[in-house]
Amino acid sequence: MNKYLFVLISFAISYGAYGESSAENSSGIGYKSVSEAYGALRNKEGVEGSVQQGWVIFKDSTDSSLWSFTPKEHPAHPAAIKRTVLEKNGELYIAMKAMCGAEKLACDELIQNFREMNEQMKNDMDKKREVSS
Repeated sequence: MNKYLFVLISFAISYGAYGESSAENSSGIGYKSVSEAYGALRNKEGVEGSVQQGWVIFKDSTDSSLWSFTPKEHPAHPAAIKRTVLEKNGELYIAMKAMCGAEKLACDELIQNFREMNEQMKNDMDKKREVSS
């Protein structure tokens, strides 16, 4: 599973951290607010953080998740997107949870961008799995 998370991180960096998601309430990402999630991840053991093109990215090794936080100048700010690559019945899935505190239109656009990127990432991961099989 770790190799899939690495692939997800690699694509998130190369695609500028845009991808798939769906708008969720606070229970969707496990925190009451974007700022609470940011603070908790920033101080959590087993989490590595980086900044990619203004996006704050956290890799949480405790649950193999990748978190993306919008830059302050992004129209959907504040927003947090949690992504986890899962394998079920031999198929790869990218589980997405999001919280967006901006206007609905900006949040919808952000989510659509994540959907598009994640579809591409899933296709690329599937191709890599076929080659290595």
